[in-house]
Amino acid sequence: MAWDNSGNLAAIIIDLENAEQRLSAGERSESLQQAAQRVYNQAAAHNNSAQSPWRREVMERAQNLINACQ
Repeated sequence: MAWDNSGNLAAIIIDLENAEQRLSAGERSESLQQAAQRVYNQAAAHNNSAQSPWRREVMERAQNLINACQ
């Protein structure tokens, strides 16, 4: 089984952490919600079973951001 690098995993994590920092700074904007949705969608697109724990964690964290912005 090959590791899927097509979505640049590091970039997705960086985007997620940037969004979490924006939330912790008090932002609750549509822009932040859209950024979290992009991270969620990018993680959901990875179907490699070796990456499933990573994917689940990223999707949960992104969903928490989405919920906080509603």
